[in-house]
Amino acid sequence: MADIVEWLDSDSVGIEDIDKDHQRLVLLANALVKSAFEGEKDKFLVQGLSELLMFTEEHFTREEKYLEQMAVPTLLEHKLQHKRLWIGSLN
Repeated sequence: MADIVEWLDSDSVGIEDIDKDHQRLVLLANALVKSAFEGEKDKFLVQGLSELLMFTEEHFTREEKYLEQMAVPTLLEHKLQHKRLWIGSLN
């Protein structure tokens, strides 16, 4: 099965640690979808989803701290986007 999400160089934000996080999120999302469609439902529900949610939370925290340190003026908007994504993933 082909990847559902593809990392492109144009997706880069130019911050190595954040780009690495984003690349890992893409890998985790693709692995999760593959396990669901390849008959590995238990792996999908227990391992893949848990790992993706845990890493997403870690990434959001790391990214928000970085943006705060850089005094990015859109930090509050960015945090709100994360909150919307996070709440949406839990519904």
